[in-house]
Parts: sequence; structure tokens; C-alpha cells
Amino acid sequence: LYDLVGMSNGPILLAMGYPEVGDLLRILEEKLQSFLPRLLAIPADVSYSPDNLDRQFIAPAVFDEHLADSYGRTVATLGETPLVVHAGGPVRDLLAPLKAAGVKAVEGVCGPPQSDASLSESRVVAGDGLALWGGIAQDMLLDTHDRDAFEKAVADAVGEARGDDGMILGVADRVPVEARIDRLEAIVSRVRSAS
Repeated sequence: LYDLVGMSNGPILLAMGYPEVGDLLRILEEKLQSFLPRLLAIPADVSYSPDNLDRQFIAPAVFDEHLADSYGRTVATLGETPLVVHAGGPVRDLLAPLKAAGVKAVEGVCGPPQSDASLSESRVVAGDGLALWGGIAQDMLLDTHDRDAFEKAVADAVGEARGDDGMILGVADRVPVEARIDRLEAIVSRVRSAS
């Protein structure tokens, strides 16, 4: 659906009530559910879904109406294999609905400038039982943010993750092509020294 109408037009068409969009969603859901048993045949400790969820395009009401049941069916089919979902922007308002659907972890969690909730803020919203993966905005790896801002972002994320076994500290979202290698190395060094 994203490839067909895009991240902004898709939710707009859903909100406008076009029946064809619902038909597309039903077909996509059937294909997803028919694919899952084949996925389970592959040995894995987790299943990763690169959904790129973003509150800017998927409001909680849209999630509840069009996505929650799909996530619930997927989690039920996966059984003991935990589902990790990728977020690519503001995700605060989607954390609790994802947890309620049975998702075990959300990857891409961080505060501004990339998203809307730090690890500790996300923990308050999500509660226990949902692993939070990220903490350091990908933008902090770029020269557009000075070294002091980068150091503060890493220190804050390390501090927030300390003592919470349900957090996976790292770069939220993807590492940009233009990322400074020395900053990536510094993250590893700071995390190791905090352990």
C-alpha cells in the first residue's frame, strides 16, 4: 500500500473511506497471513518487521482500526517467536497500542530531533513488557550536530537505559551513509565504559 499511494496519501485515502483501500488492505492481510507459516519454517530467535511506523502518518485511531488486528494475528501465528517492529519517526502514541497487540519490541525509539519520546519517556508510556530499542537519534551521527550535542545525546541515552533490562541501546532507525565513523566508535566506547 505504501508503494502504491505513499505514506501521506494512504492514510488520507483511508480516512476518506474509499472502499477500494479497504479491499487492498484485505488482500495485503491475506498475503501476509499466508506468508507467516513459511516464515516460521526458518529458524530464528525473533521476527523483525521493517514497518517504519510513524505517528505523523498513522494516528492511533487509524492503527486501532486498520492495523491492530493484523499485528495481533501476526503475533498469535508467530507464537513463541517475538515480533520486533521498526519505527521511523514520532512513535510515542503507538507504543501502547503495539504492546496491546502483542509486539515485544519497537526499534527506532528516541527523542528529538528524530522522534518524540526518549527511552525513559517511552518507558512511561509503554510500561513494562515492551523492549525499547534505540535512544540515540541517527541525526546525531552527522556533522549537522556538533560534538557536544552528540556527546550529550549519548550520555542521556546511556543514563536512561541504565537499570532497565528492557532497553537495547543504540542508534535509532538506520545509520546514515554520511555518519561520522568516529561517532559510531564513540557510542561503543561510551556504552562499554558505562557497563
